[in-house]
Amino acid sequence: MTSPAAASASPHRITAFQVDVLIALVVLAVVVVGIYAELAAAPPAEYPAIVAFPAGAYLLGLVATAPLVVRRRHPVAISFVVIAAIAVYHFAGYPGASPALVLFVTSYSIGAFGRSTWRSILEALGFIVAWLIIPSLPPHPVEWFSFAVTGPALGMACMVALGATAAEVRRNNALSVAAAASRAEARMREELADERLGMARELHDVLAHTISVISVQAGVALDALDDRPDAARAAMLTVRGLSRQAIPELRRTLELLRRDPSLGDETAPQPGLAELPDLLAGIEASGLVVETRISTEGAVLSPFVELTAYRIVQEAVTNVVRHAEATTVRVDVEADLDARALLVTVEDDGRGAQIDDAGHGHGHGHGLGLLGMRERAASLGGTLETGRSSSGGFLVTAALPIGEPA
Repeated sequence: MTSPAAASASPHRITAFQVDVLIALVVLAVVVVGIYAELAAAPPAEYPAIVAFPAGAYLLGLVATAPLVVRRRHPVAISFVVIAAIAVYHFAGYPGASPALVLFVTSYSIGAFGRSTWRSILEALGFIVAWLIIPSLPPHPVEWFSFAVTGPALGMACMVALGATAAEVRRNNALSVAAAASRAEARMREELADERLGMARELHDVLAHTISVISVQAGVALDALDDRPDAARAAMLTVRGLSRQAIPELRRTLELLRRDPSLGDETAPQPGLAELPDLLAGIEASGLVVETRISTEGAVLSPFVELTAYRIVQEAVTNVVRHAEATTVRVDVEADLDARALLVTVEDDGRGAQIDDAGHGHGHGHGLGLLGMRERAASLGGTLETGRSSSGGFLVTAALPIGEPA
C-alpha cells in the first residue's frame, strides 16, 4: 500500500507516461486522417483491399501507433512493431503509407532514449534501410530513390539526430545539477568540520584545566591521607566538585561531537520519504523512466531512518544518471514489519559493471558514493549491499532497522 505522503506529493504533476499516451493519441489521429484520405482518393480497381477489408488499414494504423505509449522504455522494440505494421499495410495492397508517420516519433525515441549514441545511430539506420526497401516491393512498387521514399528517410535521420541531441542536453543538465548538489554538500561538510574542530578546542579548553586540577588535588589527598586527614578530605571535596562541574560539560560536548556531520543542524528540516517523489521527479525530468513504490503503512520510522533512506536513494539514482546509461530505474521502499526493517531497493537497467567500478570504494555524489551509503546504513545498525541485478543493471539494497509496529 502506497504511503499517503508519497501519494499526495505533486498531485498535479504530469508523468512521462501520460505525455506518451497523449503523443500516441495525437499521432493516431493524424494517421487515421491520412488513411481516410488515401482510401478515398485511391481507385478501388487498382487497390482491391479497399473493397475487401477497408477496416484493416485503420487496424494496422492502430497497431503501428499504440506502442508509442512505451517508447521511452523500448524504443527499438516498438520500431520493429511499426516497421512490421507498415510492411503488412504495403503487402496487403492498401494505398499510401500513412502509418509510416509513426516512424518519425520512433526515430526520435531511439535517439533520445537509446542505450548509447552510436548504438542508436546503427539501430535507426537499420530501420531507415527497411523503410527504403518496403515501398519498392510489390504489389504497388515505388522507386526507392523517389522523394516519396527518400523524403521520409531523411526526416527519420533528422529525428534521430534531434533525439540524440536532446538526450545529451538532458544528461548534461542532470550532471550539472548533481555536481552543484555535490559542491553544496562539500561546503556543508567543510563548515561542519570547522564546527567540530571548534568543539574539540572547547573540549580541550574546558577539561584540560579541570583534569589537571583533579590530578593535583588527588596527589595532595594521597600524600595527606595518613598525617593530615582534614587536608586530604578537603582535597577530595575539591575533586568531587570539579568532577560534578566537568561531567555536564563533557556530556554536552560529546553529544555534539557524536552527531553525524552529514546530518547537519538537527534543528533544520531534513528530507524524508515524503520528499522522495520530488527528488525522483527531478531525475525523471532528465529522461529516465522512474518506477516508484513506497509502502510504510504501520511502521514507526524515526527521522534518522527516513533521512538515511532518502540519502541512499538520492546517491543511488545520482549514480544511475552519471554512470549507468540506463533508461529505467526502479525505486522500492517497503517496511517489513516482521523483520522490523525498512527495505530500500534501487535497480536500473543500465551497465551494472561500470557503476560498480566507478563507485566502488570511493564512489560519487552524496555521501561519498557507495562507501558513504554503507556507512549511513551501518550507523543505524543496518546493512547495504550492491551488485549486478538479474537484468544486467546495477542493484542497491539496504535494510534499516525500525521500531515496533504502530
